[in-house]
Amino acid sequence: MNPHKILVDTDVLIDFLRHKDKAKKILGEASDAGDLYCSVITLAELYAGMRPAEKEDTERLVAGMTLLPVTESVARRGGELRNHARPRNILLPDCLIAATALDEECYLLTFNEKDYPFPDVVLYKNLPK
Repeated sequence: MNPHKILVDTDVLIDFLRHKDKAKKILGEASDAGDLYCSVITLAELYAGMRPAEKEDTERLVAGMTLLPVTESVARRGGELRNHARPRNILLPDCLIAATALDEECYLLTFNEKDYPFPDVVLYKNLPK
């Protein structure tokens, strides 16, 4: 696990864009701890919920992170995670984000830990300090 790769979940970025103190603080800490990454799934989710006045800030925020694609490996792994998580109603986008974190060996920074019940996904809160 590379402690310098941090995949940021959609909820954290939305809260940051909406000027929530908790998100500003944790994103700043994460930026100091390593390199920030964003799944293209997160990018799509940001655009789906973006307010017109947030476009410029959203573009600036995303430009400061490395975008990670949904590769064939991520798609397969995400599908498998969704299949196993079906009883918990975990959404496919969250499974794809989890698969991206696993494939890219990233810590996952999220406020929605319940959306990532996968034992191999390592959350940012567990990053060694």
